[in-house]
Parts: sequence; structure tokens; C-alpha cells
Amino acid sequence: MYNKYCIRRHLRTPIIIFTFIFGFSVSAQKVKKKEERKPGSTIQYYVLKSDKNIKHGRYSEIGFRSKILLESGNYVNGKKEGLWFGKYMGKGSYKYSGKYKDGKKVGVWYYFDYKENILQEYNYDSQKMIVNNDCDTGQTYETYIDQIWTPTRLDCAPSYIGGHLQMCSYINQKFLHHFNLEGNKKFENKLKNAEDPVIINYSFSVLVKKNGTIGKVKMEEFDVSQGLKNIFPVLELKEFFTKEVQALTDVWIPGILNGEKVDAYYKIGTYSITSWNKDFDKHKN
Repeated sequence: MYNKYCIRRHLRTPIIIFTFIFGFSVSAQKVKKKEERKPGSTIQYYVLKSDKNIKHGRYSEIGFRSKILLESGNYVNGKKEGLWFGKYMGKGSYKYSGKYKDGKKVGVWYYFDYKENILQEYNYDSQKMIVNNDCDTGQTYETYIDQIWTPTRLDCAPSYIGGHLQMCSYINQKFLHHFNLEGNKKFENKLKNAEDPVIINYSFSVLVKKNGTIGKVKMEEFDVSQGLKNIFPVLELKEFFTKEVQALTDVWIPGILNGEKVDAYYKIGTYSITSWNKDFDKHKN
């Protein structure tokens, strides 16, 4: 039954015109425009004048140098509503698109790679994967079969909903926020003239169980630049990354072997967080 959702295909993204009718959500309530700076981008959004903690109206994130619209959507009384989309910072190609209702993802969401090939189509209403680029790859994964862990070629690898690029970008943003590096001028200045722009290289594997929960997280590579070592202990950084991966509890699809769900490790190849004067983050393999 599940195999019909394990389809690997590459499709060019159709030209999509996103139209936001801003007035419908703000006409009834008075709002005030706000602006914030993030590493490499600027966020513009609206809040209620009656409660400045509540977003209400158009939200957009714009690349600081590229001027690319990186993310766009609407808030209604503090919750995401309607059509949202995101783009990659470097090329401006689509990263994802889908709809929210009352702050929750609904319907079919589309996730793309840098070239706008479809990586995944996932239906949040039925909680089923429609298209999954992690199927029929020919790669082997550490899989639990007959009470033994063994490298196995799966029909479909364990998957993170949205793909590994989405996950790593999320973790990187959490890293910057947690260690107070987001907009930290002192730290940014230390990196501007660095010969090596890379702050952290990391790769890891996470056990995705057949019931959709996750287990052990194994850090397989974790290299930290000397500049960062002088500020934070490496152990503290590794513990943070492990904790953030373990916190992603409801966004996993189990691996599939012969039509059956299996316990298997999902592996992330080397991913980098780089300094702000270079590309923000890169996936090496």
C-alpha cells in the first residue's frame, strides 16, 4: 500500500504567480509596520497596534544584498494563514510552497531543490507522502532486520518532511539564535576577514523508527573553526545540535523495505555554516 507514495521524479516548477490581497486581513484592525535584520536578510511584517506581540498582515523576508523575496505570506491574529512560499537565498529559486490554516500546514506542500526540481510533495491532511526523492536511490542505509543492524538498500530511505536542506537551515537558524549570534556585530566582525569562512562542518545520522518517532542521534563529523572554539566549548555546541535534531519529533517518514516500514538511520552528509560575508550555509554532498 505504501509504495505508491514512493515515487521518484524530477519536474520543473511551473511558473507560479503569488498574489496576496493584503487589505482583507488588516482592514478591520489597525496595524503598525515592523522591520528586523537577520543574517543576510531583512524581515518586514505588521503587528496590531492594540498588541504589538501579535503579527497581523503581510510578512516578507528580503535578501539584504540580492533583494530576493526569500519568504512571503500572511498572518491573521498571530497565526500563519493562506499561501506561503520560500526561496533559496543564493539563486532565488523556490524552496517550498503551501498553505496554512489557523497556523497549521494544510493540504499538499511542495518542496524543491536549488534547481526547482521537486524533492517532495506531502499531504498534511492525509499525512501521506505523494512524491519522495529519497526513493529508489540505490543507496544503502543502516537498517534493523531480524534483530541485526545491517547496511540495506531500501525502497525508500527514511525522510524528513521538507528534505534535509530544510532541516539543516532550520537547525542553523536555531544555532544563531541560541548562541546570540543573530545580528551579533562583534562576532560578525571577527569573521569578516577570516581566510576560511566556515564556522562549523557537521554531519550526523538519526534513527527513524518504523512508527515515525526518532531514536539515537549520532554525530559523525563536527569540525569547528578556531574562532568559534575560542567563544564556545565544542562539547556545548555538539550537545546543542543533537538536542535540536531530537526535538524534531513530528516530521519524519520511516524507511520502506519490500512495502514494509523499517527502523533505519537517516544520514545527513556534510553541511556547513559559514560566515556572513560568504554564502550563509552550504551542503557539500
